[in-house]
Amino acid sequence: MTTTNRNRDPKRHIEAEKPHWIEWATGFVSVLLVLALAGWIGREALIKSADTPELSVRVGETIRKGEHYVVRIELQNRAPATAAAVRVAGTLTSAEGFEEISETTFDYAPAESVTKGGLLFRADPSAGRLDIRPTGYSEP
Repeated sequence: MTTTNRNRDPKRHIEAEKPHWIEWATGFVSVLLVLALAGWIGREALIKSADTPELSVRVGETIRKGEHYVVRIELQNRAPATAAAVRVAGTLTSAEGFEEISETTFDYAPAESVTKGGLLFRADPSAGRLDIRPTGYSEP
C-alpha cells in the first residue's frame, strides 16, 4: 500500500475574494453572445414563414457521354421553405415531332439554395426543342 504525503500548506490553494476582471469580461461577452444567438433564432422563426418552395430550373451545358447526351441543370429554390424529393422532367421534341422524356429526382432542395444535377437523352438536345421544368415535391 502506498501513501501520499500531502502538504497542507495554506498558501498553495488560495482563491481570491474577488474575481479577476477578465472573468467578469468573459462572462459578460458570453452572455451577450448567447442572447444575440437566441434573438437571431427567434427572429428567424417569427419572420420566415413556412411558405411553399419556389422552384425553378436553369439549363446548363450539354455534354456527350457515350451513347447519351447529358444536359446539366441547376434547381433553384428561392423561398425560405425546404422541398424534398423534387422531381424534374425534361421533354426533348425533335424536328420530326418525336418526344423523348427524361426525369430525375433531387432528394433535397434546401431553402434559398441551388442544387445541381443532370438529365440524360439519347438524341442531341441541340437538334430539337428542350423543355425542362420541376414537376413535383414533397414536404420534408
